[in-house]
Amino acid sequence: MKRAILFCFLILPFALDAALSGQAGIDSLLGALKTAPADTNKVHLLYKISRKYRGRSSYDTSLVYLKQGQELAKTLGFSSGIAAGHLYAGNIFLQRGNYPDALDSYFTALTQYEQLGNKKDMANCLGNIGYVYTLQGNYSQAFETHMKCLEVARQMNNKSLIANVYLNLGLICSDQKQSEQALAYYGQALELARELNDPFSLAAVYNNIGIIYAEQKKYPQALENYRKALQSFEQLSDKKSICAGYINIGSIYIRLGKAKEAREYLEKSLALSLSVGAKERIKESYLGLMEVDSMTGNYKGALENYKMSVLYRDSLVNEDNTRKTVQAQMQYEFDKKEAEQKAEQDKKDAIAAEEKQRQLIIIYAVSAVLVLTLVLAFFIYRGYSEKREANIAITQQKNIIEQKQKEIVDSIRYAQRIQQSLLPTEKYIEKRLTHNDRP
Repeated sequence: MKRAILFCFLILPFALDAALSGQAGIDSLLGALKTAPADTNKVHLLYKISRKYRGRSSYDTSLVYLKQGQELAKTLGFSSGIAAGHLYAGNIFLQRGNYPDALDSYFTALTQYEQLGNKKDMANCLGNIGYVYTLQGNYSQAFETHMKCLEVARQMNNKSLIANVYLNLGLICSDQKQSEQALAYYGQALELARELNDPFSLAAVYNNIGIIYAEQKKYPQALENYRKALQSFEQLSDKKSICAGYINIGSIYIRLGKAKEAREYLEKSLALSLSVGAKERIKESYLGLMEVDSMTGNYKGALENYKMSVLYRDSLVNEDNTRKTVQAQMQYEFDKKEAEQKAEQDKKDAIAAEEKQRQLIIIYAVSAVLVLTLVLAFFIYRGYSEKREANIAITQQKNIIEQKQKEIVDSIRYAQRIQQSLLPTEKYIEKRLTHNDRP
C-alpha cells in the first residue's frame, strides 16, 4: 500500500503559451487556430492543442497537431520550436509506453537544445531520459543521466530542479535496496524543498522517506514522515494523493497493532476515494480495512471488504486490458503508418538511386567520348604538326634547289658571255674570208 512518487519532467518550461490563456479548453484553442497566422505563435498554439489531447490520452490526435506544429516550425526556421517539438513527441511516446522512440526524441531534442545553449531545457531532456531508463530498470544509465542533469541544474543554480534530481537519484537507490544512499539523497532534496517552501517537493520527499523507514520496519519514523507528506498533500488539495497518504498512515497503524487508528484513516481514504472515483485507492482502502477486520476478529467484515477489493481490482484489470487493447491498436495503426511511410521513402530512395546510377552512366559515357575526342584531337594535331614540319622542310629544300639552279644558270650565262667576248663574230670572219679571196 505504499506510494512512491517519481518526478517526471514532462512539463516543458518553454515560453510557448505566454500569449495564450492557460485555462483555455480544446474548443477555444481550435477556434483560435482557424484564424491564427502562420507564425511562431501558431506553433505554440498547435503544441498546446497537442498537449491538451495528450492529457486526454488521445495520442494519435495529439501527434497530428504536434506534427503540424513541427512542420510549421521547420518552415519558419524556428529552432527552439523544432527542439520543443521533439521533446513533446518524446512525452507522447513515453505515455504510450514506447520507450525506444521516446528516448530517440529526447536525445534529438537534447542535441538541439545543446546547440541553442538552452540549459533549462537540456535539463528537462536529461531528466526525461533518466526517467525512461528508470522505468526500463536500466539503473546505471538512469543514474548517470540524472547526474548530468544535476550538473546542468547546478550551473543554472536552479534549486527546484536540483531538488527534483536528488529525489530521482534517491528513488533509483531505493529501487536497488540502497536505503542509506537513498536517504542521503532524500535528505538533500528535503533541505532544498524546505528552503524553497515547495509543498509538492516536500510531499514527495516525506512520502518516499516514509517508504524506506516502513521497509526497514522503523514504523514511528515512517509514521512521522507520512504525516508530514499528508500535510503537504492537503496544502496542495491533491485528493488522490491525500487518499494515498491516508492509506500509508493506516498501513503503519496496522503494523503497530493499532486497529482503531488504522480504521479511522482507511475509512477516510475510502470515503474520499469513492467521491473522486479513484478505483486504485478504493481497492487498497478495502484491502486495508480487510486487514483491520482480521486483526479484530471480524472475519465476516474482512470477507466483505476482500470481495469489494476484488470487485474494484477486476474493474481496474478490465480497464487496464481495455486501455492496453486500445493502445495496442493505436500502436498498430501508428506502426502501419510508419511502415507505409518507410515503404514510400524506400521507393523514393530506389528511384533516386536509379536516377543517380543513370546520371553516373551518362557522366561516364560523356567522359569517355570526351577522352576519345581529346585523344583523336591529339593525333590529328600531331599529324598536322608533322605535316607542317615536312612542308617547311620541303619548302626549304625547294628553295635550296632553286637557288642552286639559279647559280648554275648564272654560271652558264657568264661562261657564254666570256666565250662570246673571246671569239670573233661571224661578220668579222666573213669579212676576213672575203678579204683573203681577192687577187
